[in-house]
Amino acid sequence: MTKPKILIVEDQKTIADALGVTCEFESMDPLVTYNGTDALKTFDEHDDIDLVVLDINLPDINGFELCRNMRSKRDIPIVFLTSRVSDIDEICGLEMGADAYLKKPVKPRTVIAHVRAMLRRSKEYSNQNKDSNMLGEGKQKCHPDFIIKDESKTISFKGKTLDLTSSEFVILSMMVRQPNQVFSKKQILAVVSEDIFILPDSVAKRIRRIRSKLQKIDSSAELLKPCRGLGYKLNQE
Repeated sequence: MTKPKILIVEDQKTIADALGVTCEFESMDPLVTYNGTDALKTFDEHDDIDLVVLDINLPDINGFELCRNMRSKRDIPIVFLTSRVSDIDEICGLEMGADAYLKKPVKPRTVIAHVRAMLRRSKEYSNQNKDSNMLGEGKQKCHPDFIIKDESKTISFKGKTLDLTSSEFVILSMMVRQPNQVFSKKQILAVVSEDIFILPDSVAKRIRRIRSKLQKIDSSAELLKPCRGLGYKLNQE
């Protein structure tokens, strides 16, 4: 069985090495780097990386910029690990598409527990959709304007592929498969992450990003609707 490959980007060597050792103990394959330059090189050399644990305060490249660079090349779960504790920094990280935001000090085993949970949810979500794929993508009761491709983790809207983060893909694909159903913030958080550090308000921000991306393809698209006091749904006439 292939071990999940985890890229660790942390300039504090003791923390980085501790995370690497914990990864190995938990049957994962760690790639440990101590700066942004080496992280980018490693990221480009390994197209089978399953998740990135990323510090923000790196000596050469800001973690936010590193996240943006990685996201432009590949859709992959990213966990920020940082000593920055302000809500503004957390919101900024989530706005850039990070899937979780862990604040130092945090024990290596706690970090890896979150990593394992995210990998497990990703695998479970893919397995859940295998049966539906056998019936034909986008067929059942899916919204007719969308086509979901689970293998490549992409969604097309009106014939054009959306540029989605991994969490946006999970949210939108869930809604596309069940149009007109209202999903609460709690339900959406449950499929995105179990991380206690993720703010409920980040759901609204993710929904706004998805809506904006839909409107870039069709400016009149008003499919993704808030239901006051209840949550959100994807409308299908």
